[in-house]
Amino acid sequence: MPDLDDIPRRRRVLVLEVTQAAAEVARLVHEARDLNLPVEPGVQGRAKRARPLGSSSSGGAAMTEPQKLTDLVPVEVLTAVHTAIAALEIQGPAITEALRELDRATTMAWKAVNMLGVTDEEWELVKREIGIERGWDAAYQLVSTFDLPNVQPSADVTADGP
Repeated sequence: MPDLDDIPRRRRVLVLEVTQAAAEVARLVHEARDLNLPVEPGVQGRAKRARPLGSSSSGGAAMTEPQKLTDLVPVEVLTAVHTAIAALEIQGPAITEALRELDRATTMAWKAVNMLGVTDEEWELVKREIGIERGWDAAYQLVSTFDLPNVQPSADVTADGP
């Protein structure tokens, strides 16, 4: 029986399971599309309403439109969002605490060696030797692998792709 008090292990297992579930959903979505089955949100459980095509309410062929704009978002995008949220909610607090600890440790190390009036080169050597540099490199890598999100996508994003 798993140790219920081992929260870090349980979190790692959950992140792995969520990631595997998201991959399985993505695989099923692609398989359904290969079989020409509908997989867009709104196909089941979300009602659509018919309205005449064009600007007037009379004449024209009937066309269905999503009841909500969110119905237009593809399933794989919804899956990616939910997977990212799950990973951030599970790992985010631990990462935040690790960054705080790294910041405190960096400050304490600086204060300890600065009493001797170290040079910038000597401080860089200390950071490298005790791992502070490696820690900050890892922290910066978290945000440097992508552009920080904006409220709106850039103008070059279209319905066909980025």
